[in-house]
Amino acid sequence: MSTQKTTLAQDLVYTTNYVEGAMSIADVKGWFQTQLSVSCLGIVCDDGTFGLISRSHLSQYLIGQKHDPSVLKQPVADIMITNPVVLEASHDVDFAVGRLILTKSMDDGFFNDLIVQEAGSFIGLISVRDLLMTHLENMTHRLTAMEAQLAALARKNKELFENSFRQGRMETQYKDVFERSPIPMVVFDENGKYISGNQRFMALADYTTKHIDTKLSYRKLFEGDFKTLFDQELTKWRDLSQRDEPSQYSMVLITRHDESQPCQVLADLTPDGQHLMLTVIQAGREAVIGPRDIVESANPRESQKPPGKITQAIKLKLSDANAIGLARSVATNLIDREADMDQLMRKLETIIDVAQKIEGRSEQTPSPESGTRSGQDEPMRGKLTDFSVIDLAQILVQGTKTGQLMLLRRTEPRYVGSIYFYCGSIVHAEALNSMAGEDALPALLSLKEGSFEFLFNQNSPTVTIHGDAMGILMDACRRADEQDSD
Repeated sequence: MSTQKTTLAQDLVYTTNYVEGAMSIADVKGWFQTQLSVSCLGIVCDDGTFGLISRSHLSQYLIGQKHDPSVLKQPVADIMITNPVVLEASHDVDFAVGRLILTKSMDDGFFNDLIVQEAGSFIGLISVRDLLMTHLENMTHRLTAMEAQLAALARKNKELFENSFRQGRMETQYKDVFERSPIPMVVFDENGKYISGNQRFMALADYTTKHIDTKLSYRKLFEGDFKTLFDQELTKWRDLSQRDEPSQYSMVLITRHDESQPCQVLADLTPDGQHLMLTVIQAGREAVIGPRDIVESANPRESQKPPGKITQAIKLKLSDANAIGLARSVATNLIDREADMDQLMRKLETIIDVAQKIEGRSEQTPSPESGTRSGQDEPMRGKLTDFSVIDLAQILVQGTKTGQLMLLRRTEPRYVGSIYFYCGSIVHAEALNSMAGEDALPALLSLKEGSFEFLFNQNSPTVTIHGDAMGILMDACRRADEQDSD
């Protein structure tokens, strides 16, 4: 933040004219007649003191003495103001104003000009009006800067509160998903110490909560060397191209009663590289969970893919800056709304696919109200049963996209409404029931069936919505929930 330069008394000097106190009143009168733009004059006396004489003060004095011509020969020191406010050149404006107010409280007759000196020498005059105007401007600048700081602090506090609140919800969401997952999962730290296992894994290993102690570790649960396994995964984790693909191993699980079970396990490091997650996809002679329970696919080759998406969903808990771009926050919010695991996985796949398409698309940035469409981008289409309006809006906001999100129903009239985006901001919304602006958003976000089309670079015909897009979405979702509850 830049620091405002301090204004000194010497910076406000508007005239350096002065005369000796011994100069006659007639000569000073003549000087004023030749200097029409100067209203006040500094007086310097032989004893080093200062005085002031103004054009109006001199005129009033001469009018009162018009019958006595001899007064013109008097030294101007006889009629000057002998107690003017004198400031040092280095005094700042705040000090000067304080000195002025103090003098005013003691003497109502002070002049409209102040004398500036330096080391006992006359420097010039400053106007009281200029001094006060500068002081007010400085105060305004300081207040504006303070207001900006307070606003920034308020925004930061709001962000911290929202992040803290969101983090608290995420912890609950991911713990719930981890516990409810039908796949046995267990997490170890980099030293092989047991961190957490879900209910399915505990049942598979024949453990209950009361049987778990602080000494539980990898070597009590699996055969083999943990360090070798962790180092292999760490080497893979350092290769960004392989980081999102879990490794599959044939391992032996040891139950609490020392029974050995052969199993197929997916191993994957969390994004921070400090925890190893093992997902048991088969154990013993029967599959604990088969690939068809995870992803339903018409393509037999696709149905053999390991259940990496569930692992990725759990991994988001510790992902921070290493998440998967636009899809991350949308996916994390989806987990809280979607209870059915199969639908959750399908929607996660759709979110990631759409996010990748949006991230990879380059677009021109038109004017927010030009009303014309630039470029020939193909629309992006989809079904609202696979992708909610809320998730779509979040991805478009986070991807700083410009365009028109049209929402359609299956029956006539098909058109339901549109939400317009400009560089990631929501600038306009309209619904078939003639609502517009923020009032139209709750109804549009609540739409569960139908389809959508996003027209890239289609500009809004008007701007009816202003402000932070995510805040507007959150408020619209809240209003939609309140309407549903009513």
